[in-house]
Amino acid sequence: MKLREMNDWKISNDTLKLGVELGRGSFGIVMAAEWRHTPVALKILFADAQADDKVLFEKEVRMMATLHHPNIVQFLGYARTPALTLVIELFPEGSVERFVPREKPGQKTSLRFCIDMALAIEYLHSRQPSIVIHRDIKPANFLLTASLRVKLGDFGIARTRKGKGVDRTRSCESLATMLDSSMHGVSSLGSMEDHAQADAELRVSGDDLTSNCGTVRFMAPEVAAVDGARTQAYDSKADIFSLAMVYYFVWERALPGIPECNKPPLHLAALRQGRRPSYGRTPKPIRELVNHMWRLEPQDRPSAADVLDYLYNVKHKPTFGGGVLKVTPPATGGLFAAVPPAPGH
Repeated sequence: MKLREMNDWKISNDTLKLGVELGRGSFGIVMAAEWRHTPVALKILFADAQADDKVLFEKEVRMMATLHHPNIVQFLGYARTPALTLVIELFPEGSVERFVPREKPGQKTSLRFCIDMALAIEYLHSRQPSIVIHRDIKPANFLLTASLRVKLGDFGIARTRKGKGVDRTRSCESLATMLDSSMHGVSSLGSMEDHAQADAELRVSGDDLTSNCGTVRFMAPEVAAVDGARTQAYDSKADIFSLAMVYYFVWERALPGIPECNKPPLHLAALRQGRRPSYGRTPKPIRELVNHMWRLEPQDRPSAADVLDYLYNVKHKPTFGGGVLKVTPPATGGLFAAVPPAPGH
């Protein structure tokens, strides 16, 4: 469906009352607004945006109009102000990326965050006749409502796939090409304060799988090809790997990184060698889950439905010291039945 055919979703400029700026990036600006006495957020594309950005923006509008789930950002419509504008619900608590280091959520809240995230991805991966592969799962794209429920947004580089979602054509562009085109001025993955800018420069969005997609810090190893190789297929399990990295961020309250591998090529090479970020404060039941989710071979990773089944059996038991997580009943099947124990963790 072309954008011009989506008149039912078009919102008149006269009904939008602009508020404060919430943020901006290379594509455009995000602003708070009011629409028919309802607080909303506007994602406004810059008037001088590149043609590729406009294509991705229109694609996001079309895709979001088809997605309806409690854990997916609610799409309200689009407008031209005169720039192309995406109208979505407003998230007063911002993103998981900002909330976690600021508020340091406890175990019970963190567990609920993980369940909400898995619900969103399970919905995308189970749609029929075509599933949706998000391709950019990261803390910045999980947004929080006033009641601290998590919703997934930013579908600019998402892709639909029939069946199990395997793309047999191409992986993302070679690592060498990616670094040549996007690494100018970026020396490392950086700290919490500077990683947003680094990620912005490391991200090269594309509408097909022959271009780099996602954000390097949270990217599955198979998504970025090596040494010019562009034949490796990847599927929805790439989202599962990225979700594991997000879970790590939620529980560790730190960015996923590998010692002495703070540059993107070293980081990706270490992942392919089987190395993973080290745990400090993540409870054992969550570590066991994450260890399976970030396995090197995609077929060894659980599905989003498997992740949900496991999380529903993780219970928070209050204690005088705050609480403890336990798996009840013990996970003797399901997630852990298909593959042997994860090594090295």
